[in-house]
Amino acid sequence: MDIKAYIESGILEQYVLGWLSEEERSQVEAIAQKYPEVRAELQEIAITVGHLVQAGSLNPDPSTKEGLMKRIRQDKLQMLETKYQEKIHRLQRTRTVIASLLALALIMAAWFGYRNLRLQRQLRTMVSDSQVTAAACDSVTSERDRFAKYFQFLQDKDTYAVPMKGTDLAPANALMVYYNPVTGQTLLSIGNLPQPPSDRSYQLWALVDGKPVDMGVLTIPADTTRPLEVPYIADAGAFAITLEPIGGSVNPTLDQMQALGALGSASD
Repeated sequence: MDIKAYIESGILEQYVLGWLSEEERSQVEAIAQKYPEVRAELQEIAITVGHLVQAGSLNPDPSTKEGLMKRIRQDKLQMLETKYQEKIHRLQRTRTVIASLLALALIMAAWFGYRNLRLQRQLRTMVSDSQVTAAACDSVTSERDRFAKYFQFLQDKDTYAVPMKGTDLAPANALMVYYNPVTGQTLLSIGNLPQPPSDRSYQLWALVDGKPVDMGVLTIPADTTRPLEVPYIADAGAFAITLEPIGGSVNPTLDQMQALGALGSASD
């Protein structure tokens, strides 16, 4: 059965208006019971006719049957249009709400992204600070271990402390050589030794059986409290410092002797 054609035939409007015979009414009711679309259409027609009656616009006249049915269809169309307009408005409101939610979501995403970026920067700063602190701790630990090593070396019973006094050329000079023939180590404490002239270098010598043995050119460090590790020369009997040309000399310049100390005058 073509339900659409049946609905558009006008028989449902006639049913509502009471213009059908008992047999035709029974047929309409049977079809409406079977088909929900027909039943829904009957309800809408009844509502429309009710509105027309309440408005006082319905004056039944057999001669105006077609006009009345046309009016009913127009009112139905208007009702449908009103429903569609309401649906459209609801959809528009829903779209507005969705757009607002999307905008809010974008704002929240941007804010969380900014917060995440700040937290990452803070974390990198904390990691960097931690690394700096760890490096400083390592440096302090290394320095402590170095001084502990020096202290242990200086306290060793086999370590000789050899004072080096300034000569007549530099009477204020004062240094100390720590010499240990058992461990084969030599340390030099700069003490009071000024920087050499810009065109000269200090050179350290060991005297073995009265003969000078080169121990290298000295570079005075910024921190003179830390002993310098210098080469160990076996059987050294004395130590001397001379002022030499830049880079040092093969043999000491004796008239430029700056400090001298003999192992015989050392104390262990």
